[in-house]
Amino acid sequence: MSKKVTPPKYPGVRAALDGNTAAIMCERESSDAAGAYPITPSTQMGEFWAEEAAKGHLNVSDKPLIFIEPEGEHAAAAVTAGLSMTGQRAANFSSGQGIAYMHELKSSSKCKGMVVCSKSCKVLAKSMIFRAFSRNEAV
Repeated sequence: MSKKVTPPKYPGVRAALDGNTAAIMCERESSDAAGAYPITPSTQMGEFWAEEAAKGHLNVSDKPLIFIEPEGEHAAAAVTAGLSMTGQRAANFSSGQGIAYMHELKSSSKCKGMVVCSKSCKVLAKSMIFRAFSRNEAV
């Protein structure tokens, strides 16, 4: 007696990926814009986004990707917040220390927009942890 095998509803594509690539491939489809200052180990995320934006990739909302690479982490936080406030689904790619550094701008501004932050880090230094969490609010 043979059992009938039905194909899966969402078969997907098998691939071996590192975490940064998997995150950015999802981010590419779900976000509209990125303001990022890529720093190791998140550099490849910003590079991938920039390449896809240059190719004219359209996300699931059928919008072309926007990529802005500012001069530093504070500027990246400001650009991403600005993109979010204009209605874009904004993303930022940074390292652990970069996110902690951006926290200063976030906590001192009145920005209440939604930003997706893709963090890639090896370790977050002790002094940065104290600085980031010393204001009694979530990072």
